[in-house]
Amino acid sequence: MKTAKVKSCWGGFVLASLLLGSALPCMGQKKELRPPAYFMKVMGESKKTYQVTVSKADSLPPMPMADALFRCYAVVKGSDGTEMLVDIMDDSTRDDTSMAFLRNGERAFTEGNMIEARKNYKSYVERLPNASRVMTFLGQSFSKTPYQDSLLYWYRRAVQANPLDYMAQWFYASALLQVDSAEVAVDHMIKAMVLNRTNPRMYAELKKFFEDAGYRYDAWSFQPRMALKQIDANTIALTVDSAEAGFLPYCMCQAAWKYEPDVATSVVDTSDHYAVLDRRERECLATCFVVNLDEELLPKSTHPAIINAARAAKEREFESYLYYEVMLAHSPVVAYYLTEISRAGLESYVRKYHLKKIAKR
Repeated sequence: MKTAKVKSCWGGFVLASLLLGSALPCMGQKKELRPPAYFMKVMGESKKTYQVTVSKADSLPPMPMADALFRCYAVVKGSDGTEMLVDIMDDSTRDDTSMAFLRNGERAFTEGNMIEARKNYKSYVERLPNASRVMTFLGQSFSKTPYQDSLLYWYRRAVQANPLDYMAQWFYASALLQVDSAEVAVDHMIKAMVLNRTNPRMYAELKKFFEDAGYRYDAWSFQPRMALKQIDANTIALTVDSAEAGFLPYCMCQAAWKYEPDVATSVVDTSDHYAVLDRRERECLATCFVVNLDEELLPKSTHPAIINAARAAKEREFESYLYYEVMLAHSPVVAYYLTEISRAGLESYVRKYHLKKIAKR
């Protein structure tokens, strides 16, 4: 069994303090972040045995992101004027007549009968004027026709009706790019990226989209190759890729959170999923980067996630790194609970850390 000793350094303590920034709302922060030594002590004194293995390079898949988010959220005002986040495509909130229009529209769309599809979709929108997702369907119905003005009209109406509809933002961005509105298109695509961090089809299209818009897209992400597995009641296996051994402290911290019950319950209400996610990732990232950054917050690794973490820490943007690269990858719906100003901060982060304007020749 191979083991690793986690050492702390002043750069790590500086980073830990940066992780407590307030650029974005922080959930579950009842106490200060606990240092790496705390997690080593917990695991060392545990009744469980932790087996640590460093595997061959590329023998493990990257840490998976959450399932793709397909729902359509919007902020709506209640009768008393208070704002609520709701799923506007929730079947239980719609009457039978509206549902019939939607079903008939979807059936006609699938059969290629776009005239019938539009008729039903428009009837649905007349009854539910904030139905951005159905407006997006209307725009799609013109995608293989000469009527590009109609396509743009419905996509534009969709993003105006509900700026939180990632699909509307995404499709509108792609349509705008076709009419040489590159910079406006990029703005809308970045909004879609923040609103849905895990849609595989959208992310597969980004490289070409940004190239066509005059940008280079850097697709790095925080997905270390590591695995946690419970062998039996008292044995936990931790495995990290040899090419990414620097992520071992992150893996060990995650193991402590998962298999040592006092680790979570001592600092956060474990019934609050988002508070647990926020607190866990802050501590695990701090533990990881204590090892991977030196006293001057310079990276000790060539891994892009480490390099950009160092940059974000020095530029006081680690909060955005935490949310976009880690938290939204685990729970994309968190984006909808952020303020508009916070989402705008993430959009600025994406532009700065993942895009570079290509100079015209």
